[in-house]
Amino acid sequence: MIKSNSGERGIFNRGDLLAQMPERRRELFENFIDQAGTNPCGEINLRSKQFCNLTCIVVRPEDTAKDMKRKIKLATILGTYQASLTNFPYLSKEWTTNCREEALLGVSITGYWDNETIRKENVLQELRDYSVKVNKDYAKRFGINHSASVTCIKPSGNSSQLLDTSSGMHPRYAKYYVRRIRVSATDPLFHLLKDQHVPYHPEVGQHEDTATTFVFEFPVKSPDGAILKDDLSALDLLEHWKKLKMQFTEHNPSVTIYVGDDEWITVANWVYKNWDIVGGLSFLPRTDHVYQLAPYEEIDEETYNTLENQVGKIDFSQLVLYEKNDNTTGAKEYACLGGSCEII
Repeated sequence: MIKSNSGERGIFNRGDLLAQMPERRRELFENFIDQAGTNPCGEINLRSKQFCNLTCIVVRPEDTAKDMKRKIKLATILGTYQASLTNFPYLSKEWTTNCREEALLGVSITGYWDNETIRKENVLQELRDYSVKVNKDYAKRFGINHSASVTCIKPSGNSSQLLDTSSGMHPRYAKYYVRRIRVSATDPLFHLLKDQHVPYHPEVGQHEDTATTFVFEFPVKSPDGAILKDDLSALDLLEHWKKLKMQFTEHNPSVTIYVGDDEWITVANWVYKNWDIVGGLSFLPRTDHVYQLAPYEEIDEETYNTLENQVGKIDFSQLVLYEKNDNTTGAKEYACLGGSCEII
């Protein structure tokens, strides 16, 4: 992994999976451990033939613990209601059985590094316990099982761009950076962005004339005073991951740890010592990785200004002129797939 500069795309720790779950879930899950898996970003551990059910709160710099508690309540109520929607007439009955039995939620936080209060252990514990309580109360009202596991940290790679927050538990990538988004060649959005001169490339391994996916580049500037990726060591971020794992999540915190050339041995030692709680971790070299057209790439201020002037303001109201057919199915993106993941 170190020599290749390609990183590790994620660790699934089946051996310690049961021990990491809340006690109420272990009894339900132990007969399914041999077929257990995880969603693509690793924040939710699942039986075979079972769905995620993700919601998220946005933590703003000015939010108090009281504000966060209100947001957690609303996200939990929404997730609990969604857990009641288990009529899957075109799927085998196991999907319905599994989803009804465990009634999973995935209440997450994005903006962890934008607010000091959310990083306090007692606040995280209070939010987790309150989310579990709200779920029990509303599950009873809705006539469904209360959730076997409630809280997680999802990567929030897409929603953070829309909402202008740091992504999940990730710090902001850099002061100035390019954010790359992949768009299908059949998506009307591709033609709109192309015509409005947003820089783009065919997907890696594809040619422009025949490409099925294109990669668009958007310049991003982080807010003044934001905590950035290089402000934290790999070990710092791992310790914050551990805090979230122990004090907030009943599932996993999903994160990509950026590792410097001189940090790999320290990181390997940390993973070895904490193996019994590991899940949802991926690793990528801090610099010189070999990922072509990576989702994030640091740039300098001059490059940012050049790209900002080139892209300008995109007129999305023009999209209706390109939407001549129903592309709903082709254009949609699932909550834990594609560009929404920070995991590489």
